[in-house]
Amino acid sequence: MTQPKIKDIKVIFTEPDNIRLVAVKLITDQDGLYGVGCATFTQRPLPVANAIKEYLRPFLIGRKVTDIEDIWQSCYVSSYWRNGPVLNNALSGIDQALWDIKGKMANMPVYDLLGGKSREVAAVYVHASGETTEEVGDKMQAFMEQGFHHIRVQTSTPGYSTYGNKTAKSGIDTKSNRDVSKGPLPITSWIRDYDEDKIYAHPGGIFEPKPYLRSALNLFEYIRDRFGYGVEILHDVHERIPPILGVWFAKEVEKYQLFFLEDLFCPEDNEYFRMVRAQCATPLAMGELYSSPHEIIPMIKDRLIDFIRIHISDMGGITPCRKIAAMGELFTNVLDISLLYPENRRHPMMAMLSGQMTKIIIDVKVTPVPELQQSSSRSEAEFRSYFQHWLNTLWQEKDTRINTLLER
Repeated sequence: MTQPKIKDIKVIFTEPDNIRLVAVKLITDQDGLYGVGCATFTQRPLPVANAIKEYLRPFLIGRKVTDIEDIWQSCYVSSYWRNGPVLNNALSGIDQALWDIKGKMANMPVYDLLGGKSREVAAVYVHASGETTEEVGDKMQAFMEQGFHHIRVQTSTPGYSTYGNKTAKSGIDTKSNRDVSKGPLPITSWIRDYDEDKIYAHPGGIFEPKPYLRSALNLFEYIRDRFGYGVEILHDVHERIPPILGVWFAKEVEKYQLFFLEDLFCPEDNEYFRMVRAQCATPLAMGELYSSPHEIIPMIKDRLIDFIRIHISDMGGITPCRKIAAMGELFTNVLDISLLYPENRRHPMMAMLSGQMTKIIIDVKVTPVPELQQSSSRSEAEFRSYFQHWLNTLWQEKDTRINTLLER
């Protein structure tokens, strides 16, 4: 069977709900066989489109669509300077389209090509934001009644600009906004309807870290008082506070047991994650600000974050992201390997050296490591006991499994 080749690559702009998206359509030389991918770089769509049209398209015409890994590697290094968001977004669209084609050729969904489903369902979160803590709480209540268990929360900071809260009003004369003595009237980066009869401290609004941090802590306190700890809450800092305040904030929110705290620092300040790790056990999420697979490697290797939140369209596509996911697995699981010699139990090494080894059983098990970070709810002695119990249980299960294998 002749392998299909790349005949043409088209870039498609679309903007649903005012969100600028860049789609890639990769057309093969076989009738009706094509793939689509996402190359969205919302803030800079035109350079991405140009990179695809002027550089990747002529570079890839005539290549076999099945050579996904080779295409990715050659595109990645062909520009000499690499790892920028423009090239990696462009490459993401190409890579996803190639995987789409391979799935169609195999008549399988792409996740089956990558090893199949690892779970039947996955937890998702929704976003609850509001002008006041009570409004956020009411929205949380509604989401919980719909069955949601993970909710990301954000509230306005009275008197200041608010980021991440699309419901925040702009210059509206409400009870929470009326007292301008506490700071500038609230303006958001989302809404720019100004009242001409009012004087604003800054036409674009002012964001102040400390008032924001206080309002966030008040929100977490309110949520735990109202709902307890049976619901998971998430929060995104949007890397908009000084790093040293980020360290302080991570310590302060530990008692509220967030599911994760997201984008605490910008990528230029990754070393501050080490300070947080040394002082508290607040789960940390990071990744959507990265544009290169190599930026995330030290964060995983040094266990500086707990959740990898990356956009496939930023990282270069499915090809690099599945490698990142595999690396993350290695740092959250124990690879338990047992070598058994059922017919040479007494002197297996001598049997191996003399060529008399007749049978070898290799048993491999991937075991998740549960909560190795000390939780704030446990004392040091309780944590040591908890960890030792987990380790003892692991060895007991291993002994049982070995005995079962040897008896076969």
